[in-house]
Amino acid sequence: GTPSWLQWTPALQEWFETHMANITASCGFSFNWVENHAVCSFMNEFFPFANSISSYQLSNRIVPHEVERFQQAAKNCCCGSDVTLQTDGWTGLNFHYLVAFMITTANRE
Repeated sequence: GTPSWLQWTPALQEWFETHMANITASCGFSFNWVENHAVCSFMNEFFPFANSISSYQLSNRIVPHEVERFQQAAKNCCCGSDVTLQTDGWTGLNFHYLVAFMITTANRE
């Protein structure tokens, strides 16, 4: 049979998708980068067991799930604390208006 370390599990797929969302956001990539031929070839070579993801899945399921996760982590961190909230807004290259928030607690978390 296949060695257990080669078995692609739902948890590994979620881990993969989380990293794809984080790479997309941290590099400022458009969502369709995951459908680029060179990227798909790389993923098939190095992550052959991973289910490929589409820009639709990235923008409608994966990134929103990560946003929820980060929002909940921020709420948990700040619960019962005095905080400073900063915000900034801008229009992206795709003409979508973006608003970013940064929360600082007394512990600088």
